[in-house]
Amino acid sequence: MSCTSYVISGRVQGVGFRWETRSKAAELGLTGGVRNNSDGTVQIFVCGDDWGLSEFKKWLDSGGPSYSKISEIEEEKYKPDQPPVNFVIL
Repeated sequence: MSCTSYVISGRVQGVGFRWETRSKAAELGLTGGVRNNSDGTVQIFVCGDDWGLSEFKKWLDSGGPSYSKISEIEEEKYKPDQPPVNFVIL
């Protein structure tokens, strides 16, 4: 299992970004979480197999949720102390 953290900038709050992200992660069998940051960005923590993570990144690169407008994606691999068991909105 691999894990990646994303910080997403753009029009990503108030447009259903977190809900659609949770839905996409569940569709791909990924675990982790998503939250709004006070600076207007959204942070995603996602863990899963290489295929699922690759498909999730492709989804983000293609614009992500339908009403959002992603302007920047910061990506960083990480190793959690304890792997998450589901995907939650934080």
